[in-house]
Formats: sequence, C-alpha cells, structure tokens
Amino acid sequence: MYFCFVDEFGDFSASFDDKGKEQSSHESWRPVCGYGGIIIPAGHYLKFCEHFSRLRMIGVKNIAFAKHIATEGSISFEEFNRIFSEDRFRLYSKADEVGGTDFFSGSYLNSSRRSSRRRRSVLRRASIFLSLIEQFDGEIFFAGVDKAGYFARPRNRKRPRSLHVNLVPNVLQIAHQEASARRSQIKLIFDHHHEDDDNTNRVRARSTGQQIHAIAALQTRQEYSQEVIVRNRFYDYLKEPMFFVHSHWSLGIQAADWVCSLLGKVKSFEKDPMRFSSYTKIGEKLGPRIEALKSRHSMIAHSNAVITRLPRQLQLDLGGAPEINGQPLPTQGNLEAPLNDQR
Repeated sequence: MYFCFVDEFGDFSASFDDKGKEQSSHESWRPVCGYGGIIIPAGHYLKFCEHFSRLRMIGVKNIAFAKHIATEGSISFEEFNRIFSEDRFRLYSKADEVGGTDFFSGSYLNSSRRSSRRRRSVLRRASIFLSLIEQFDGEIFFAGVDKAGYFARPRNRKRPRSLHVNLVPNVLQIAHQEASARRSQIKLIFDHHHEDDDNTNRVRARSTGQQIHAIAALQTRQEYSQEVIVRNRFYDYLKEPMFFVHSHWSLGIQAADWVCSLLGKVKSFEKDPMRFSSYTKIGEKLGPRIEALKSRHSMIAHSNAVITRLPRQLQLDLGGAPEINGQPLPTQGNLEAPLNDQR
C-alpha cells in the first residue's frame, strides 16, 4: 500500500480568451497548473513524518523570528531562541502549519538583507526536504497541464466543470498507472478545497429533486472522481480518494504543499525562462533533483505533443464530457520533453 498526498500547484485561473489566446494576467499567474505531492510507502510514512516535523520547526522558528523583530525591534536569533522556548512568550504555535510558499520564499530565512544569502538558504532547505523524501523511498508525484495547450481546445474553454474538478481525472489516470506498475494499491489524499463543499447552486438543485452528482456543472471533485474510477475501472488499484483533509490535520498534506510550492516555480521557469527569470537558480538547481525524484508516470501535458492512439486504460483525460474522452490523446513520452528542451 502506498499513500499519495496531493495539493495543487501553479495557477488555476484561465486568463485565455474564447480563441485560446492568453489575456492580461495577474502577478501570480503561472503557465502551468495541476495537482502534485508525494507518493510514499505506507510503512515508511510515520518515520517520514517524524523527520519532516523537525524540518518544519525550522520554518516555525524563522517565521516567528521575523514576526518578532517586525514588532519588537532588533534582537539576536540566539536571544530569540531563548524566548521562543518559553511558552508564555511564544508568538507562533508549534502546532501551526508552515506553508511551502513561506518556507521557500527566502524572506524570513535569516536576518541578512543580502538576497544571494537568502537564495542559498532557500536552495539548501529545499535540497534537505527533497533528500528527506528520497530517504524514505518517497517520490514526487504530479499531474498537470500546460495551460496554453489546455485552453487551446475549445471544449476545455467551455468546460461545464471548474478547472479544479476537471483535472481530477489526470490525477486518477497517473495514480492508476503508478499503482499498476507497483502492483500495489494507492490511497489518494487530497488537500481540502472550497469546491469540495456544498454551495447555493447544489442546495437549490437538490431541493428540486435533481441528481446533482450526475450534473457536470455541480459535481464536486469527489463525485467526479467516483464517476471516473467506475468508468475506467480504476478500482482494482485505487482506493477511493479522500477530499476533505485539511492541511493542518495532516503532515502528508503539508509535505505535498511544499512539493507544490517548488513545482510551481520550477515548472514555470522550465516553460518560460525569460518571463520567470527570478526562478533561474531554483529552476536550474532543483529542476534536475525533481526530475530524478519524480514518479515514472508523473507528467505535464504540453501543447506541442504528437497525437497517437492509446489503449483505453492509458488515455489521459484532459477534461470534457465522457464521450469525448475516447479520442486519441498524447502519450507520456511525447507529452513531457526532457528538461533541457522544455520551455
């Protein structure tokens, strides 16, 4: 049995017009998006969490230190450590979550204002984290899309489901391939998202007796995943995914968040090095590490792929109605070019 903890990376906003051309984008826009995280043997998960908790505490202390000097003025890190160890002075609970965006931002990693030192700290801590995954036989998992290619398909621009829901089949497809290769079941555990919850439209439709689980525009990620698993007969290797796990409840989800923070930066740089030149160091240093640690079927579906016919069980659903999914889709080998050729 393997656990696969999944969060989202990149940017799920569209920013494309009705012809698939990119429109003006906001500051946090990314050219790729998808789901990512870690796959780890169930028997190694507890030990991984013990070591991950220690690494996470580095972030807790540094964030607390940054907050303290921002409000209380200058103080040495050694003196702060003494204060931090006393419960009555603690500014940041050890139980609180440390997100990957914070941990790998470099803004709080030390008190120096020299950006080069902060970058080195980010790279060092990211390298330690990736080594921790490797130490416990974990792998980096991701199932994403090149947004320009994805929205170039008219059926994806006019999709009835939200992008968060529509990309779930990608995750299930790749997870099933991973499980089949290992001949072992995989338990998928997703970070909670607000689209997993009931909303006004679902409540209204339910009150009129409609079968909301079968209405594409109203489906949650869980409902759509159940449909895809049954339709593609993935139930031989995939345990029913969990979608209601909040990140502060699970160290595995927090680790997936850290992975996704790195994936968003690295894959954006690989896609467009000029536009994302601020990620040059992290892309050049960590890109090969991520490539070496990725699970064998993890992939970003690119728009420059050659179309080939695949058996039903190997098709990658890029969204749309089930009857469209029988069309031939790109193979993994064509979808993801080598790192040196990408972006």
